[in-house]
Amino acid sequence: IQRHETLRTCFPAEGGQPRQVIRKTLHLSLPMVDLRGLPERSRQLLVERLATEQNQIPYKLEEGPLLHALVVRLAEREHVLLLNMHHIIADNWSVALFVQETAELYEAAVEDRPPALPRLDFQYADFAVWQRQQLAGATMESQLSYWLEVLGGELPVLELPTDRPRPAVQTYNGARHYLDVSPETTAALRALARREETTALVVGLTVFNLLIHRYTGRTDLPIGTTAAGRRHSGLESLLGLFMNLLVLRGSLDGEPTARQLVKRFQETVVNALAHQDVPFERVVDKLRIERDLSRSPVFQFQFNLQPASAQSMKRAGVVMTPVYVDSGTARFDMEMILWDDEGGGLKGYMEYNVDLFDASTMDRLGRSFLHIFRELLRHPDAPMRRIIELTAVESHQLLGEWNDTRRPELAGESILPLIEARALTDPDADALVFEGERLSYRELDRRANQLAHFLRQRGAGPESVVGICMERCLELVVGLLGIMKAGGAYLPLDPGYPAERLQWMVEDAQAPVVLTRTAIRKGLPELAAGIVDLDESGPGLSELPDDAPASAITAAGAAYVIYTSGSTGTPKGVVSCHGGLANRLLWMQEAFALTPRDRVLQKTSFTFDVSVWEFFWPLMTGSALVLARPDGHRDAGYLAQLIAAEEVTTLHFVPSMLRVFLEAPEVAECGCLKRAILSGEAL
Repeated sequence: IQRHETLRTCFPAEGGQPRQVIRKTLHLSLPMVDLRGLPERSRQLLVERLATEQNQIPYKLEEGPLLHALVVRLAEREHVLLLNMHHIIADNWSVALFVQETAELYEAAVEDRPPALPRLDFQYADFAVWQRQQLAGATMESQLSYWLEVLGGELPVLELPTDRPRPAVQTYNGARHYLDVSPETTAALRALARREETTALVVGLTVFNLLIHRYTGRTDLPIGTTAAGRRHSGLESLLGLFMNLLVLRGSLDGEPTARQLVKRFQETVVNALAHQDVPFERVVDKLRIERDLSRSPVFQFQFNLQPASAQSMKRAGVVMTPVYVDSGTARFDMEMILWDDEGGGLKGYMEYNVDLFDASTMDRLGRSFLHIFRELLRHPDAPMRRIIELTAVESHQLLGEWNDTRRPELAGESILPLIEARALTDPDADALVFEGERLSYRELDRRANQLAHFLRQRGAGPESVVGICMERCLELVVGLLGIMKAGGAYLPLDPGYPAERLQWMVEDAQAPVVLTRTAIRKGLPELAAGIVDLDESGPGLSELPDDAPASAITAAGAAYVIYTSGSTGTPKGVVSCHGGLANRLLWMQEAFALTPRDRVLQKTSFTFDVSVWEFFWPLMTGSALVLARPDGHRDAGYLAQLIAAEEVTTLHFVPSMLRVFLEAPEVAECGCLKRAILSGEAL
């Protein structure tokens, strides 16, 4: 502490700006915790807990001290020194230097001799003055111009697939996943670096870029790293924060080989180090980047390959071994740090934000990194895409395990037999409820069968599209079911759409028939399709057979066609098949288990895909389908009253409408609800 002024420095604010104040002396408290009486496992757990607690002790920048220490006594001749220094007074180089000088001072005290430490001709405050002078000079302006050119324009935002949604404001809760690179792989790394006349850092950085590319798909990759910042020999013996952040903006464009990528990154690293003196915060300030509070500016991932921050050593009969402790924080989405291990390999960790990623995800990333590392060293002349290919285990997991969505019992089937079975097993149960009217499963099935025969007479069948233009009512559901029973695919047409859009959809889908009702028909434009008014055709329909027509439906057959909004161009019709619909609804039944006692609210426009499960999921499970009036989906009070009156158990909301619904006083009466399924917006 007497040797290095930075350890005696504090930072009081004067006029709103921090200022270095160096104390003449500083007494450091060095408490000891004695754990000798505890079992070994308990001692280990307590040391880890004490280390975490030490990490969380806040610093008082204006007063100091900016280092904390605690000695833990494990046995008569075994101790742990827990040492924490604020980053404003130390960097990784400083930590290694601190350990080396402490060891020399200890040995000198034991041997009763003067310590063999280099003379310090200046201190960190002298460096700070010099750096301020440099920042005002032409050389620094030249370096700044380099960074503005390299990082100018739109910087890509790199985002790995996260396990949780990104918080609106960046958090710094972190954990570490530890890595080991074998001595054999490390030796191959150094051999490749020698052949390419580069450094291990460049090769490691190439592997890291390939890893990030593999999971983001990006080829423009700004990756952070650190420079020691001790470009003058006189700085090598000083404690202090000399480290600077650099941005290595690499490109993976084209089809480069691994060896060509190493050459690219060699040039990137050399240029960055040649311009390393300008502080990173000055670069960020000049870039004038629009700040996103949810992530760090300029880059989201950092990579470092460095000498060991502290080595094991034996001095004056004492063996000193570094122990690395998880700080519980993360400055970036993910940061990888590797260092030379005394056994000839590399050790390190991935420090990651736990509010974004699970430990299992980091384990997978770590294994991917080591796989790419080995592939690059084995096949340096292979194309990039070959280096980042999935392993056999990953391929099986992705293409086999995760993609196994088979439902063998559905082969060649649709949901229609399940709905028809309800008419046999529970014929008198309510199938549909609308504005005081009720339709049993028997009656729904009978009327849908008659409509299906009618449509067959009008040419409907497999792969034919039948339009249906109605407001929400009992006849709408009869129409949807009747079209599917006839083998056709229904095309929902909203009566409120502009005439031009309705004409476009009917013509584009080549629908030969459009079902409607008298009140709607009067407002329809001229359509190429034949228009069937179900109000007028009702008497004739009742004379038709009420058994289901012979089915020609297959799992691959079209079930319905829904058009996109057209907000990005011409509306496009999306055709969905019976097998896909059946799989979807059977999955919902497995997940949420409707019973005949449930009652499902249908309030979504039938031109949106959510309506598909609202209509057919309850009908295939024997539940009652409660239809809201045509304009009811906009009235929270009406919906709450309907839910309470009809004892609705299951419904769908977009989150913004749910908020309005929950504010309605009538919602207090909706104790019957069991399930609210939410989609369409962030919740």
